[in-house]
Amino acid sequence: ILQGASDGERNNCLFALIHFCKLSGSTEEGTEAIVWNWNKKLKKPLPVKEVRATLKLSRDKKYQLKFQEDPKKHKINTKLELKEKYEVPPGWVANEQGISKIKYNKNGEEELIPISSSYMKISGRGHNIDTNEVFLRLFWKDLKGRKYEDFFPKRELSTKRDLVKNLSAVEIDVTDSTTKHIVDFLAKSASYNYRVIEEYTITQKQGWKKNASFALGDKLYDKEKIKEIYLLSENDRLKGIKEKGTVEGWLKAAGKLLEYPRARFKIYATCAAPLLKLLDVRSFWLHDYGKTSVGKTITSELAISIYGSPYILELTANATKVGIECMAASFCDLPLFLDETSLVDQKILQSLVYMLANETGRIRGSIKPGSLQKTEHWKTVVLSTGEASIKKENTFGGANVRVIELYGGLVKTDFEAVEKYKDNINENYGVIAPLLIKKILSYSKEDILKTFKDLKSKFKSGLKGRVEVRLANTFAAIATGGFLFEEVMADYGFNENTDPEKILKTVVDMYQEAIKDLEGADYLDRFLDNLKGWVVANGKNFINLDILDSEDEKTSWNENLGEITEEYVDIFPHILKKQIESWDFDYKRILKDLQEKKITKCSRGRQYQTKIKETKNVYVIRFYKNKLFSGEDRNE
Repeated sequence: ILQGASDGERNNCLFALIHFCKLSGSTEEGTEAIVWNWNKKLKKPLPVKEVRATLKLSRDKKYQLKFQEDPKKHKINTKLELKEKYEVPPGWVANEQGISKIKYNKNGEEELIPISSSYMKISGRGHNIDTNEVFLRLFWKDLKGRKYEDFFPKRELSTKRDLVKNLSAVEIDVTDSTTKHIVDFLAKSASYNYRVIEEYTITQKQGWKKNASFALGDKLYDKEKIKEIYLLSENDRLKGIKEKGTVEGWLKAAGKLLEYPRARFKIYATCAAPLLKLLDVRSFWLHDYGKTSVGKTITSELAISIYGSPYILELTANATKVGIECMAASFCDLPLFLDETSLVDQKILQSLVYMLANETGRIRGSIKPGSLQKTEHWKTVVLSTGEASIKKENTFGGANVRVIELYGGLVKTDFEAVEKYKDNINENYGVIAPLLIKKILSYSKEDILKTFKDLKSKFKSGLKGRVEVRLANTFAAIATGGFLFEEVMADYGFNENTDPEKILKTVVDMYQEAIKDLEGADYLDRFLDNLKGWVVANGKNFINLDILDSEDEKTSWNENLGEITEEYVDIFPHILKKQIESWDFDYKRILKDLQEKKITKCSRGRQYQTKIKETKNVYVIRFYKNKLFSGEDRNE
């Protein structure tokens, strides 16, 4: 039958072919594809209408074949396979002149109805592993004959409104009147050629996927294999995640830089980025600041180069907040590198710290009434450089845990190490990360967690403060990344730094520096230090009972800030609120903390009612003098 049929046997062969397809387990779409291909190969094909009628009849439950198969003469192949190629669906003509629809006049003669002067076809089908959405790959030629190919969501090629929006934007000849025909043509093309069009795996972001696989660049890694994937993103920075050169070449570029503990620590930190989700550790920010030309940027570039081109992946810190949010979402489970934070307004920089470390984007409304856009989430490690610290006096304690600061890059300028890096890094990058991901996948999650917990216990030993203990989680994750990085190096014969004690010492030294930087870093303590200085500097503007009746009292009622007595410091609420906000602290948060620590005395809410200078009752914020100035019992 597949080899052909005479004119008198075409109908019986058509029925038999459909019967064979059903026995082989073929789907309706597959059966139709086989039937149409078979009919086209006949010297005298059956009319399109007749084939359609037979296919429709075959779907009827009462369908009966018009012949009886003789089992002695024929063998039914239950694994029917055909060598097929992409073909235009029946009822259509598509060629270099464009697309036309076939119609039949009253005499049964074919007529071509032009639909579009642009040639197009469905060349692939994709499955988005992030959203489970189906995509179709469209090949087309624009009006100038230039060839293009791109993926579109299937739903956007299935409705007239979305089709016009998408195809007109890529210079395809489409109008409102022809849209419904093109929708029909594309749908039939996808169904008719479903066996022959290529299948793709699509992703919009990097990182861990539901099936314990990891997307890195244009590859998907799991324990058993590596497969090509298609990156469905307009983020050109993702193109920077790629391999170039060799491990030996990268080590030549790293050269003497790896001899500096701070450079190696940054590498360990970037290696921790893929581990954060496995270890349930929060994202963090590693900021290297200080004077210029001491290797801050070079060491950060080296750390990011294990994933790809450091120059493509490097971001300027003055990028928009929305842009950086999109980057974090696209680079999920990978590090980000922001250079020159000194160019950014401090308030904006602080908001970036919270946004990236909190791992969640902004909630935004959708065009559809009452609905919201999908909120982005991520895990990341942020490397940044600048001339100044990004921690401020008004920084909440949580930000101190999220931000690790190093001062001075390499501490000294090493021109030989820097030049060696610059001479070789352009030809060798992105070769370590694939090995790192393979190494992570070679272990069970339980094994990695055990290593992490053992390291965390070493960091937490002897610690009491909440901030220090929380920071121990971050450094344990960095140390875990360091162990995996050195294992990768050892696999390639580079065993200079595989000593566990040496690896741990590199991280512990940075940890001790970070802990020292956090001493006295409590949010309320920093506010009280500011307040003490302000009260002393403005002492003459407070009513002081010791000099109330003296001749030195010059201030008038309107200039007074409050009152100082033997036991208390009373400050008018509006004066204190203005001062707190001028220091960029949060007024409500400060009052709440003061009350909880019992540093203030309250009679109504968080205020205290009293008399000043024999006036009527007024409300003040009343501080216990001994707790404000000596810190006595402040932490009770």
